[in-house]
Amino acid sequence: MVNKKTRHVVPSLKATDFEIYEDNTPQRVSAFSQDTVPLSVVLLFDLTDSVRPVLKSLGEGALEALQTSQAGR
Repeated sequence: MVNKKTRHVVPSLKATDFEIYEDNTPQRVSAFSQDTVPLSVVLLFDLTDSVRPVLKSLGEGALEALQTSQAGR
C-alpha cells in the first residue's frame, strides 16, 4: 500500500489493519501477504470517437496507476 500524501510504501501492514465486509457482514481475513511477484500489465484503450473526449484523462489515470504500482518496488 502506498501513502497518498508521501507516495511511500506503508510498511508492516497486517491482516488486522483491514476490515472486510460482504453485505454489511464482517468477514474474516483468511490469507494476507505482502509478497513481491512479477506482474505484467496491458492497457488497452478504446479509440472510437465516443471515447476521444476523455482519452487524455484516461491516459493520465493509467500513468498514475502505473507510477503508484512502481512505488512499492
